[in-house]
Amino acid sequence: MKRWLYALLLLLLSGEILRAQLPAFGSMPVNIVHADSTYFENGIAVADGNVVIQYGDTTIYADHGEYHEDTKDVLLIGHVRIFQGGSVFVGDRAVYNLETKELHAADFKGDLYPFKFSADSISSLGPNAYLVKNGSFTTSDSSTPDYQLRATSARIYPNERIILYNVKLYVGGVPVFWWPYIYQPLRRDMAYTIHPGQYTSWGFFTLTQWNFPITDTWEGRLDIDYRAQRGLAYGLESRYRFGPDDRSWGRFVSYFTVDQNPPTIIVNGSKQRVTSDRYRLSVQDKVYLSDDVWANININKISDVRMLRDFLPNLYRLDPQPDNVLSLTKWDPGYAISLIYRKQLNDFNDVSERLPELDLDVLRQAVRPGSNFFYDSDTSIGRYRLAFAQPDSPFPDYHYDRVDTYHEIVYPMVFWKFLSFVPHVGVRGDYYSNQGAFDTEIHDTTVENLLPNNTLVPTTLTSTSNDLVTHGALFRAVVDAGFESSFKVTKEYPNVESEAWGLDDLRHVIQPYVDFSFAETSADPNKILQIDRYQPSTQLPIYDFPQFTGIDTISNWAVVQLGVRNRIETKRDNRTWRGWFSLYTYFDLNLEQPTFASGNYDQGNISNLYNTLVFEPLPWVALTANSQTPLNSHGYNQVSSNLAYMATKDLQLNLGNDYLNHNPFFENQCLINTGAYYRINDNWSVSIDEEYQFADNTLQNQVYTIHRDLSSWIASLGVQVENNGPGSNPRLLYAVLFTITLKDIPTASIPFSFDPGSISNKGP
Repeated sequence: MKRWLYALLLLLLSGEILRAQLPAFGSMPVNIVHADSTYFENGIAVADGNVVIQYGDTTIYADHGEYHEDTKDVLLIGHVRIFQGGSVFVGDRAVYNLETKELHAADFKGDLYPFKFSADSISSLGPNAYLVKNGSFTTSDSSTPDYQLRATSARIYPNERIILYNVKLYVGGVPVFWWPYIYQPLRRDMAYTIHPGQYTSWGFFTLTQWNFPITDTWEGRLDIDYRAQRGLAYGLESRYRFGPDDRSWGRFVSYFTVDQNPPTIIVNGSKQRVTSDRYRLSVQDKVYLSDDVWANININKISDVRMLRDFLPNLYRLDPQPDNVLSLTKWDPGYAISLIYRKQLNDFNDVSERLPELDLDVLRQAVRPGSNFFYDSDTSIGRYRLAFAQPDSPFPDYHYDRVDTYHEIVYPMVFWKFLSFVPHVGVRGDYYSNQGAFDTEIHDTTVENLLPNNTLVPTTLTSTSNDLVTHGALFRAVVDAGFESSFKVTKEYPNVESEAWGLDDLRHVIQPYVDFSFAETSADPNKILQIDRYQPSTQLPIYDFPQFTGIDTISNWAVVQLGVRNRIETKRDNRTWRGWFSLYTYFDLNLEQPTFASGNYDQGNISNLYNTLVFEPLPWVALTANSQTPLNSHGYNQVSSNLAYMATKDLQLNLGNDYLNHNPFFENQCLINTGAYYRINDNWSVSIDEEYQFADNTLQNQVYTIHRDLSSWIASLGVQVENNGPGSNPRLLYAVLFTITLKDIPTASIPFSFDPGSISNKGP
């Protein structure tokens, strides 16, 4: 017989007592789906043999189950198993009371990804929160785990964090380490980590971090680092969420050290030692004032130009010049308006300041309902200042007020049901309150030098100055027009099959296209002080407005881009796989070549030929390649590629290159990077990574690592050698790195991981 009961058998960890927070009594039925025998007598419903009970997404199995109508208790005995949300809990006995919502359980074990667990007792702290007594945690799935974390008590917040008290680390059955407290976010690095190693510019180092909770939505982290050649360093980081639905968030980061060996930098042509007091202060916040209004804060104060490079090199590689900007944004489906304030807080960086800028962006929309004419615009007004790096910049700072407004009409069309043709026309107007140009002057100064024989000899010293010459306000008008046009040609080959190449039917898609852009301006960009300027790049500029953001560098141009997109598609797991092969080929025809004041080179009438290739026919092989080939004497060569190939189940190879030759803005390079990973057996493996620069015949980077599989862990010992090559300041740096990684959570480190690069943004 089936009886509907009102209850739930919980599921978290294990133990003797658990107060589960469930819906009110009677709000949801528990169904006895199966039992070998059932009966109801004296107010007790009894089920025996292969009992199956369901409650929502929870399924419970037991040998014996009882429901006591007078006490509202549900009793489960024998081989109790609870399945809920991908987690499994196993025990011998459990009693759950429907009214008091108390669960008494004995000898429970289970899975809570990525941990296996067991505990003597558990009790509820509130919705989705539990208190565990005498718990054991491991990621090992062996019947005899190679390690365990044993805590006298723990607070568990599923899918969020685990907080352990009085914790011992057991390797095998031997205790090897003790912590009074561990805070473990389940989706981030472990709460407490120690990272020792050796690095040439640091000497022996130990990097440590300790995460700890402040409130449920506010977390902190303490860094205490020691570098033998640089001394102690301290850091404090705080992350928090607040506001409705915790949508708003913020972060505060600080890092301080008294450097025992500060570096020397060149200032005004002479050497100057950096102050020993070095620091980083950073604040980032996003605050929602309402559903469609928010404020962004990004403040970064750094003590000196070498701070990030010397102490936080991973952060330096990602963001060598952190921004300082405040903004307020109002968003609407039809427009977005922003108020932006950017300031130079670190005077050793060039910064385009906005003091402030108000920007209104009207998103593309039909001129009227049902119309094929679409309108968009972008208007900004503000005070702008280019603050050069001090104190040795050869140029003085300059500033002006500017009003910029751009308006565009677009009219998409389709001819013969296959040819897309999208013309557009736009106008731009700019008012500058103060304009000018730099006048470079060479000055000769005669001085008298005293020679060793006490003879005075006149000497001429030559110096250069860049003087700013202003000529008042300026209005500039720009007219632009153009179109985009493309079509697709498709050919299917339904009988093409190849297991070796991962083909199951084949479809070839070809999309030729043409993009024409024309601009005519009333002012020479060389007579406009550059703030929003085009930055030199190896890639072709996007000439269409408003995507082209180098407002102050706009010149006359007429450019046609011709290209074709090739794609080969196949079927993979009964779905279309578009990543099998794609080739994107294009080039620019310069009917009138632009002359950007901030950086330009003569391309001639035609640009390089660009190719972007992606080839991923099988899960174990992938090739990407980007290349440029000159089509006339003005061009240059560039090739960047990467090939990843798993030759066997034990051998993986990587080969890549970066080649650049005769680019007017960037140095020539021919860099080859190679890597290999080989699994010797179930316990041992080795890996090699190397970078060789053929431009100066330098083996720039070498990493050699041996890995040992420890069942739940992978331990790695590696040696790294960096060589920055010949030059005025050659350096050869060495590092010895020891890493321990949990296999079940490879992005997290156990509390004594040794990878300095994995600690936030620290490490060599």
